[in-house]
Amino acid sequence: MTHLAAAVFALGCLTPATTTQPAPAELVKRQLTGKAGMHPRLLLNGEQFRLLRRQAARGKRALLARQIIQQADGMLDESPPAEPPKTEDSVRSFGNRVPWLALAYRLTGQSKYLHAAEGWMLAGARYPSWVADADSGASHLLFGLAVGYDWLYDELKPEVRTAVREALLRHGRIMYESVQSRQASWHDAYLQNRLWIDAAGLATCGFALFDESDEALGWIAWAQNFFDAVLEALGPDGASHEGVAYWGCGLEYLLKYLTLQRDLLGVDRFGHPWLGKTGDYRLYATWPDGRSCVNFADSARADWCGPGHLLRRLAGEYRRGRWQWLADHIEAAGGGRREWLDLLWYDPSVRPAHPGDEPTGRFFSDLGLVFARSDWTEHALHVALKCGPALGRHAVQSQRDLGGRHVHPDAASLTLVRGKDHILVDDGYTLCKRTSNHSTLLVDGIGQIGEGGRWFDTRAYIEADARPEMRFVQFGKDYDWYIADATSAYPEAVGLSQFIRHVLFVRPDVVVIIDELAADPPVRFELLYQLAGEVRQTDEGYEIRSRTTVANMQRWSTAPLRELLEPMAIPEPERHGADTVARRNRLSLKTADPVSDAIFIVAIDVGPGNVGQRPSVSLGLMRSAVELSVVRDGRCRTLTVPLTRPAPIPSTQQQTGSAGR
Repeated sequence: MTHLAAAVFALGCLTPATTTQPAPAELVKRQLTGKAGMHPRLLLNGEQFRLLRRQAARGKRALLARQIIQQADGMLDESPPAEPPKTEDSVRSFGNRVPWLALAYRLTGQSKYLHAAEGWMLAGARYPSWVADADSGASHLLFGLAVGYDWLYDELKPEVRTAVREALLRHGRIMYESVQSRQASWHDAYLQNRLWIDAAGLATCGFALFDESDEALGWIAWAQNFFDAVLEALGPDGASHEGVAYWGCGLEYLLKYLTLQRDLLGVDRFGHPWLGKTGDYRLYATWPDGRSCVNFADSARADWCGPGHLLRRLAGEYRRGRWQWLADHIEAAGGGRREWLDLLWYDPSVRPAHPGDEPTGRFFSDLGLVFARSDWTEHALHVALKCGPALGRHAVQSQRDLGGRHVHPDAASLTLVRGKDHILVDDGYTLCKRTSNHSTLLVDGIGQIGEGGRWFDTRAYIEADARPEMRFVQFGKDYDWYIADATSAYPEAVGLSQFIRHVLFVRPDVVVIIDELAADPPVRFELLYQLAGEVRQTDEGYEIRSRTTVANMQRWSTAPLRELLEPMAIPEPERHGADTVARRNRLSLKTADPVSDAIFIVAIDVGPGNVGQRPSVSLGLMRSAVELSVVRDGRCRTLTVPLTRPAPIPSTQQQTGSAGR
């Protein structure tokens, strides 16, 4: 049994009903009957191209077509470099431009685009090396050359066609041999975006060449088995453990492959629940300004890939008007990146629908993600809370590292954004994973399992059987209540026996965080809050000013605290360029002495800076509950939050406290 077949078998315990037998090359050959000798055949055939050309003369498609022509026009004055690309990014960029030029030619018939595409394709084919020949840069070039070869097959000069075919065979063979020999770093990382890119690139190469080379049939069969394993490993909720930015990178190639698989092999896997829900992951992760997004894990605050074309593809497949709306909304706000697939994947029969009638919060249970907002306006308050297994509840059953390198050690951390103004921030993409970069807990200065290296240590996480979870999530009209249990995310040696975090989102502008902590032996608990903007200490706590927003933060605990507010900068060697949120103010709330248990409470009210009247928040600690009162516009709302264990008796100076004015 090959390692891929073994992987599919091993993952079968996750969702047995969808497990498929490995696809041999002979079966693939039968599935492709009738497709040989036909060009174009990748994503669109000749008749579909002719229809698209007519459709692109009007409506939204005309706008998308103009964007493609404009992008292709910008490439006409550029020439491929004489020397091979030196970096993976440059190889990726090289491959990505070919479909733009090929599509511009198919839309217009103008030879200038054909000649430009031929020049880039021939240069890429003649380079002896594509930097890392079995990595994602090479996969982008494999995909781009394969699409150009197929779409322009009859128009290419014979010498160009021959050179490109030989290059595709040569580099496809390198990629295939690498994965077959298990040399590729991602050979069994089924949930890592790099896997999806590389496997789809090789599959596309195979689909372009299957009627000219029998070995290409083996590449297609390999990819089919591999993506079966990917779909087995994916959870049911549509979320990504790698964060929004990598979600887009991987999803593009997953959708490319699944589309080719359905078109050419007649195998339809679009019924998978993850695919049917993943558009809502991007919707609820969108911050109110429309152009930026939650940056948990190794993610930027902006998309690296699309996401317009991805949302349009999903909207058409699943008939979701809110995803069609989101694609337009992100682009209108100045976010996202235009892609040539926008035109191919746009379905005008799905009308954009504002999500105003949708719930304002969504719980992605597999990964333990809560995204909620006060409303659907551009000035809304957005709360994000994360507490779940590193790879998700579904994947953790395999007890294997299926691709967790981009995860962060940040269970029970949260972010808070009003409009485009940040209050509590995440660190984004970092080259050293540290719990201290997040708004969560340190125990005697020690963070969570998996921290300390460039990549998250998923194997240590699995060996410790760490399974943080969201215990309770309730969305309501006036307030939400979430309970996170991050206890198991910490090394056993620190002695932590309880880290329960309650988050109450009292709409529209108050967030209260209640942390129940216990340890044996006694420890120093330290709660960290990563604060954006300008922060100053006040008589009542802290005032945070971020652009046009002011937030007031009050704190309370059952144990005496040492408080430290200081500027914090992630060291240069640990940054991933602009994708890292490198600077912030860090507030440390640490017990003055070791204690066996403690309760910390933080209340934050958030609003525009020009509004004088703010909500008043008062807190009362009882033996078994916290009583929370919010007074706004003369009206009082009182909430009682049950504790999971009796509260410790506060010291005299800490017995009373209030948050608010």
